[in-house]
Amino acid sequence: MTYTIPFSVEEKPQLCLIELFDLSQQYIIAEIYRQECQPGAHSVEFDPSIVEDGLEAGVYILRITIGNHSEAYPFRYMP
Repeated sequence: MTYTIPFSVEEKPQLCLIELFDLSQQYIIAEIYRQECQPGAHSVEFDPSIVEDGLEAGVYILRITIGNHSEAYPFRYMP
């Protein structure tokens, strides 16, 4: 199963980074996306089965960073 991660970039091109963390946000489990993004709406497809050591069922943190701004969202995974 894949998940669509939507985000948008405003005003000027910026570095876009999407990472998956453990719930404590201390450990990066996977870097999902890293690219310079042009202004506008974007989306990234994420397939949890590609995570190197696999994911167990549970709640993780998805952090989206655009330029200097970051937001974190819970990501519930139930294989």
